Amino acid sequence: MSGGVKKTNLSRTTKPRVGVLIDSAESFFNHRSIADLIDAADERQIDLLFFFGGSFEKGKGSGPRSYAFSIASPGGLDAIILLPHSIAPHNPSSASQAIASRFNTIPVYSLFGETPGYYSVLTKEDPSIAEMIRHLVKDHSYRKFSVLRGPNNDESVSATRLRTIEQTLAESNLTVPPDLVIDGNFTMEDGKRAARHILTREEDPPEVLICLNDQMAIGAIQEFTNKGIAVPGDIAVVGFDDVEENTSLPCSMTTINFPTRAMTSALMDRVMSDLSGTTSYTPDQVVIEANFMHRESCGCLSWLDKAQNNGAPIEPLDQTPSSPATLKRTALIRRSLEETVEDCLGTRDTTGFVEFINQTIATLSHSGELIESFMQTFATQWTVCLLRHQEFEDQSLINALFIDAFRLLLQVKLKQFAVIHANDQGSLHFYQKCNDLLANNMTTAEAIQGIGDNIPDLGIDKFFLVLLTPDNPQEGELRLAFRRGTRIDIADSNYPRFSVTQLICECDRPLRGHFGLCPIEYNGFAYGYILMSIENKHFGQFDMIQRLISQIIDTAIANDQLSSHIQTLTKTNDALSRLSMIDEFTGLFNRRALYLTGRNMFDQAIVAGQSSCFIFLDMDGLKKINDAFGHKDGDAAIQSLSSILKKNFREKDLVVRYGGDEFVVLMTNIEEQAIHTALERITAQIESFNARKSFPWTLSTSWGYVYNEAGAKPVSFDWVIEESDARLYEKKRLRHQKS
Repeated sequence: MSGGVKKTNLSRTTKPRVGVLIDSAESFFNHRSIADLIDAADERQIDLLFFFGGSFEKGKGSGPRSYAFSIASPGGLDAIILLPHSIAPHNPSSASQAIASRFNTIPVYSLFGETPGYYSVLTKEDPSIAEMIRHLVKDHSYRKFSVLRGPNNDESVSATRLRTIEQTLAESNLTVPPDLVIDGNFTMEDGKRAARHILTREEDPPEVLICLNDQMAIGAIQEFTNKGIAVPGDIAVVGFDDVEENTSLPCSMTTINFPTRAMTSALMDRVMSDLSGTTSYTPDQVVIEANFMHRESCGCLSWLDKAQNNGAPIEPLDQTPSSPATLKRTALIRRSLEETVEDCLGTRDTTGFVEFINQTIATLSHSGELIESFMQTFATQWTVCLLRHQEFEDQSLINALFIDAFRLLLQVKLKQFAVIHANDQGSLHFYQKCNDLLANNMTTAEAIQGIGDNIPDLGIDKFFLVLLTPDNPQEGELRLAFRRGTRIDIADSNYPRFSVTQLICECDRPLRGHFGLCPIEYNGFAYGYILMSIENKHFGQFDMIQRLISQIIDTAIANDQLSSHIQTLTKTNDALSRLSMIDEFTGLFNRRALYLTGRNMFDQAIVAGQSSCFIFLDMDGLKKINDAFGHKDGDAAIQSLSSILKKNFREKDLVVRYGGDEFVVLMTNIEEQAIHTALERITAQIESFNARKSFPWTLSTSWGYVYNEAGAKPVSFDWVIEESDARLYEKKRLRHQKS
């Protein structure tokens, strides 16, 4: 329910457990958000359980990985946090509101976006966006702009940001040309693609590329640099979010600082206050302003460039006016630094200085400010302190203090790189070994054994793999478990079984600490989930682990199906029927068989240098039959055509009901003339069927096909499907024009 006081499960002395619904741990912004949520939760003694469930697709009920969200249950959680723009980038408010309504017995909170009727912590971006655009126009005199946006719909963050950009440009009678508004999906590859698009246009290139998140901006800068285009010399690039990954760029990133740390802290304060009973849950809003951070990528000079160009002492601030929030933060750091240095000079005790530096580095590490702010503020104050204190002993101590500050910064960065390298090494070994597993035709039991053999490479303390039970998809079986990095023995039969919404207990002990839950799913089929502990905020590898394990389990289950003739068993069990390779209605193979067996047939034909053919067939007039004679006759028409198709192809050909009134046939090692012969036989048998007049309607079909000659240049399996479908509909279009 929305609004009012909500019930809570916090009637115990243990830490509260709060669920977080987020699409993945993969993006730069998500990585920072998760890290800040964990920091805020640790400070308040809260355990977090992240449900990495993918994003909801526009116009659909769920995305490919949203199965994880269905596992989240009020029974095992004290509260739930939604990230609307993450899980529903196209329609964040309405989609998150629908999810929130499921949790009517616990408090629901919304982070980085509004969920109407629920407590929401969001950011106010419009002033900082307007400030950025005015800076680009007035201070740099840019006139030609391009925008790389993300998922776009009226509710989306892309749409709101783009509207503010356009409104601010209109103040100067400027617009963004339609062909320079480029669609993206907030990935680095989108940024690289946008850069290539700009470079290959015949018209003059834009002066500025505004990317609506930093991840795309980083990709664009990398692509421009690789092509010999200087940023900002040849083109300026600006972003949104101010992620730490910006520090890896050759120039510092001009961006909008999204205050994730302040927002997560404000949210967690309220969560803990509500759960402890200090406050009562209400659907309030907390709005925190974003800040414009102008740096080098828009054309501004760095502090070092200014010092070299001017031949003057380093100035503490850029020549271009900064925002009030930036000035306030910079002034606070400088004033605190000055007081700390003066204390050290007075007492000759450096302890306070070291503590201040460590705290400042930890704070600045949560955004791209770490290098920029550290260098500007500390180098400036170093100079000021030396000018203020002329005594040799004082200057020696000041130099020692600031050299130590830069050494501490270097140590932090080296430590981060070492952790990343260690994780990358373990992830690389896991990736390589899992790909070896995929090359073998394993059973499900063998696949799980192989996965378990390689889990220690990842350095995860607690790991659990749960598969849905064959007879009840609402229950799961614990098939693999690790605790403190050591494998827990589980009997080969009579696996521990429980409701999937209850998650699991660690050998009858409740789980403690932070965890991430990822679905085991592939091609839209959910097989279970994996649950992994998060130590020291190491979760960047979760998406890779999820993808590999999902593919291994999917392949292994398919092998089990083929070896045990599971097609017949699925007819009596709805929970297993979704795993079948047979379309029960027609007896033909189904779409799953096409993408598993068919893809393998196609790839083997290419390797063997054999020909292949993909035929896409569509029944004509099924809707008219249903409307005129009823769905029973429509079903009879589908079955009649299925029977004709089954009789007119070879036993080794894959004849598939693709869905509804669509059919596909995959043939390998076939002459093109034999295809024409088979289609002619089908035509003749349809004419014979209609001549018998057993039904008050006539049967008709259209087709299109792609033939790949033996030894021809390989094409992709997905392209062949799309091309044969396109040829089918082109034939139907031409036929309609003639009639």
